[in-house]
Amino acid sequence: MCHERNTSPPLSLELEMIDHERDILVKLVRFFQMTGEYRVALNYCQIVLDAMQQLPDAFYGIAEVCSILVEMALLERKVQDIPAAMAHLNQACTETEAFLILNPQNDEINRMHIAILGDVATLHRLNGDQEDALDMYTRALARAEQFLGEDDLQCAVHLNNMARTME
Repeated sequence: MCHERNTSPPLSLELEMIDHERDILVKLVRFFQMTGEYRVALNYCQIVLDAMQQLPDAFYGIAEVCSILVEMALLERKVQDIPAAMAHLNQACTETEAFLILNPQNDEINRMHIAILGDVATLHRLNGDQEDALDMYTRALARAEQFLGEDDLQCAVHLNNMARTME
């Protein structure tokens, strides 16, 4: 009599394999981005994001997910898909804000959130929405002053971008 054996790999091995697959896909994103094939890179970013969203939240941290969202937004900006870029940046902003409610002192995510606010503001500025751009730069500056200190370089960056927006 023949017995059936469960031949599926243990969960830890399966998760490790998924993580390696993600690493390879991210390398493909970087390769196609360097060669100027932004739409191909964007397709690989979407595959990475879809894979990450199918796993438990604990497997990939907020930083990894938001990094992919920001990367997608930068690629979309290069191919002139401003609405998609704005949607991905807003999603990353929402994700970081939600995380910071529970973990307000997390330095990495605070810095990421400040950068995302600045990226959203820059998209508004490039799209001709000066008022929205100034509002977002103001939010980014206030957050940078609060969490990084007013002498931090990020404050100067956001002040400079505000000045450029008011020209």
